[in-house]
Amino acid sequence: NDARNSIAYLGDSNTSNSFSLVSPNLLTQDDGWAAWFEVFGGHALRRLNVAGTSGHTTAQMLARFEADVIAYRPGWCAVMGGTNDASNGLSVAEITANLQTIYERLNAAGIRVIALTVLPFGSSFAGFTAAKNLVIQNVNRWIKDYATRTGRIILCDAYNAIIDPAATTPTVVAGNLKVDDLHTSAQGARRVGAAAWAAMSSQIADRGYHVASQADRFDYNASSPQLQSNPLMVGTEAATAPVTGTEATGMIVERSGGGATIVASVAARADGFGNDQIATISATILNDVVQIRCPSITSRVVAGQTLRGEMYVSCTGMTNVRSLYGELQVTIDGITYTARTLTESMTTMGNTDITDMVVRLPDVALPATGTVTFATMLMRVEFGGVGGCVLRVGRTSTLVV
Repeated sequence: NDARNSIAYLGDSNTSNSFSLVSPNLLTQDDGWAAWFEVFGGHALRRLNVAGTSGHTTAQMLARFEADVIAYRPGWCAVMGGTNDASNGLSVAEITANLQTIYERLNAAGIRVIALTVLPFGSSFAGFTAAKNLVIQNVNRWIKDYATRTGRIILCDAYNAIIDPAATTPTVVAGNLKVDDLHTSAQGARRVGAAAWAAMSSQIADRGYHVASQADRFDYNASSPQLQSNPLMVGTEAATAPVTGTEATGMIVERSGGGATIVASVAARADGFGNDQIATISATILNDVVQIRCPSITSRVVAGQTLRGEMYVSCTGMTNVRSLYGELQVTIDGITYTARTLTESMTTMGNTDITDMVVRLPDVALPATGTVTFATMLMRVEFGGVGGCVLRVGRTSTLVV
């Protein structure tokens, strides 16, 4: 838990849309860039605070800066602000002065900055004008210049991640914004999150714990924090109809809804750490749902624990995939506590290949007393119609933290 590998987020709704962390449902959203940033980064940075407030300008961000960021003493702060300033008619000089103050106060406090450029307005945004997008372009030019000139911040060009480079006026690539033409869709958020991690990945030395040995399993060492029996997917058994093929010992490949055709298989991981459970899926209708589920850990979960789920996930050959998310479920005294990463937003999800991303679920703090009646972790894919994909899950962990 080195403080250098921790982060706070400072921004407006395009940042706050990443998280909905209200018990018993602790969710990260697939239409928020920071959720994707954490996934692509293998959750290397411990999240200390999400200081994203819908509608806030950079002046409002600056006003709550001490309480929302400095007080947490993070190693890093991701700053994305300026959208609401431009929408409200503020000048380039006013916006950049606020951003400069934020950057410099973070640096003075020993907090490293990842500065994201301002996202453009789509032409259907209710407050759209060409002049406002010109303000955004000029603010972004200043952010880039500041990063280059001072060497004090890491730059993520969020604007370029979703813009159409061939357009003669600022035009967002179709599907990267929601219908309001203001907030990122799942597709746009994924692009910004990937760009943010690429910008700073070389700066992070320690990615923390990931299961690396079959000796790290509950059945071998019940005093370890690991609750999974077969985290590296060793051994095989026949899948259960209507799924055909082979499952790793204890793993479950299944339909959760609809009538998709599923072939299960097990193959060695390229990194040498055990195997992947694979589901090759052909979806037939809207709302076909398929999941790869870890064995029940109900008997090992008790009241008072805090649990963290994690798994390595690849999804390739995607056609009409609407959402892809991991989930940890624990039912205690009739209440189900759910942690979910990349919760479906019902907006467009990019169907380009995802390779070996680390899906870590928000920590679930169980009540101090009560009876656990169910506990499991899974990875789920949902379809928007006829389509398919190859879903792979490996190196699964459910830890007591």
